[in-house]
Amino acid sequence: MSATLLPTDPPILLPDPDAIRAAIDAADERSRLLRRLLRLALRLQLHLTTAANLPAPTERREVSHV
Repeated sequence: MSATLLPTDPPILLPDPDAIRAAIDAADERSRLLRRLLRLALRLQLHLTTAANLPAPTERREVSHV
């Protein structure tokens, strides 16, 4: 079986180059802001942690007032 496209096949849609550039620019901006935030946290000597090191949320129990 050959991989040739038939006239009835839907066109292959490629991503819009402008959309790709916009996504890259947005990622660059997020990266720049994150680096700026980290530099500020280090300058202020804030304790940094990861989500893995956060304490687990405590369970809330419903208290009945009988």
